[in-house]
Amino acid sequence: TAAVAMERSASSAASTNESRRLQQKVGGGTQEDDDYKNGKLEAGGAVTRIPPIPPSPPPLVIYPACEIIPFQGLALLAAPLMYMYDHPAKAYRMFRVLFCRYWSRLFSLSPVGLPSPSLPVLLRTVDSMLEDLDLDLVVHLRRLGTPPCALALPWISSGFVGHLAPDEVLLLWDRVLGLDSLVPLAALAVAAICFRRQVIMSCLVRQELLEAMGDISQL
Repeated sequence: TAAVAMERSASSAASTNESRRLQQKVGGGTQEDDDYKNGKLEAGGAVTRIPPIPPSPPPLVIYPACEIIPFQGLALLAAPLMYMYDHPAKAYRMFRVLFCRYWSRLFSLSPVGLPSPSLPVLLRTVDSMLEDLDLDLVVHLRRLGTPPCALALPWISSGFVGHLAPDEVLLLWDRVLGLDSLVPLAALAVAAICFRRQVIMSCLVRQELLEAMGDISQL
């Protein structure tokens, strides 16, 4: 009976110790765990603090020397010049002049007006010119959820590169240089919309309109 009582007492003590350890883990761990979390280790009776891990450096971002990231479509504005020059350096010098004087305005939101307006003014010019020429066509386009400026935006922002043949693009750019203005881009966009008037008026939904005006290379 005494042996059984001693066994029960030892079992009870063991279970009590196990319960305390579980409570310590649930409540935040033991003191040793706290020391480990705080960067302390018991080594030969001395307390040693682990140095904190330095933060990782930010990812390296490389910018061009001019600090301007090239935008999509920049190469399109340089491609037609390769038909005029036999060396890339000559084409680049002409492209640099054209971009600084004209094409940079196609990517600017400033309200610069005539004679060489920026993109917002060019799009507003498309709307106003088409309203004067064919108001019914403008109303139909807006009913389809695509105002004239929305159709003209990809044409104008690319200088019609990729939408017309290279020789036609160069002829258009010659008008830009001759008039020292980007207005010919807006005028050609209006002409393209008017040329496809019958097709546009037959479109019943926006998807049909986008498919009909997706290719203007055969105007």
